[in-house]
Amino acid sequence: MTKKKAIRVGHRGAARRLISKIEEELEKETTQRDEIESLCETLKKKRDILSELDSEILEEIAEENMEAEIEDSDRYVLDIERILTKVRNSSSSKQKNKSNETSSNQNLNPNAAYFVFINSTSTYEKQLLRCGGPRIDNATVGETVKFPYLLPAKDRLTHFIVLKAHENTLHSGINITLAYIQQTFWIPKLRQCVKSIVMKCVTCRKVIGKSYSAPEIPPLPKERVQDATPFSITGVVFTGALSIRNSHNEESKAYICLFTCAVTRAVHLELVYDLSEESFLLCFRRFVSRRSVPKIMMSDNALTFKAASNEI
Repeated sequence: MTKKKAIRVGHRGAARRLISKIEEELEKETTQRDEIESLCETLKKKRDILSELDSEILEEIAEENMEAEIEDSDRYVLDIERILTKVRNSSSSKQKNKSNETSSNQNLNPNAAYFVFINSTSTYEKQLLRCGGPRIDNATVGETVKFPYLLPAKDRLTHFIVLKAHENTLHSGINITLAYIQQTFWIPKLRQCVKSIVMKCVTCRKVIGKSYSAPEIPPLPKERVQDATPFSITGVVFTGALSIRNSHNEESKAYICLFTCAVTRAVHLELVYDLSEESFLLCFRRFVSRRSVPKIMMSDNALTFKAASNEI
């Protein structure tokens, strides 16, 4: 592995010299296009050799040194891709803006281009699209911040990456999630994608969402708001059980049958010793003897009330 690293150092030095020479040629007013293309072809061969050497070295290196080695390898590959992109942009700018000298001078600046290139990552053995620009080339940040990976806006993988970033930021807002993602990835229309996911996040909805609003109270039935004699419209329900002592000083249970007037809210109470049909009918007979027969009786679906209704 030491021999391979020494060979790689030599190729890296040669690539650096080629990059410097291409930059000098681009700065000249009269540039020989054939010479630049020849230098670019040589630089591409150096890039391929370096990629193969990086792949072989990464297979033999220890796992704890893997991350530093990958960053070191990517730095040289990105420099090569940057200068090749500058050459392509310089050529296209000259051909496109011959008629306008002012706009041509602006477009001939290779540092003003925002470029996309293919980076061959030997660790994962697949090609990834990365993008970059000249604004933060000299910043002391990682390579993934300078040259983030390019992802499509509408893709299943993009959705999961945004969702994971939202969870990693502890369900923060849209701006914090945006900043976290852009440290590694560049996604077109990212704000719209993040906003749609945050708005659908169940955890966020529990915290910032509106509480459940109770439905509007329906109007009272006409029987309860029209004038009527007391207990002509009556509701009935059982309450209890109550613990009592009988004449033999024995403890037993008793229940209260509550009759209430739906109009005047008057209350009539009767004591019963069980919830049987017979006990309720006797209780109801006592109520009728005191308060007259009601026109409407309202109750729940207790078996005692249903059996008494069939009996009456």
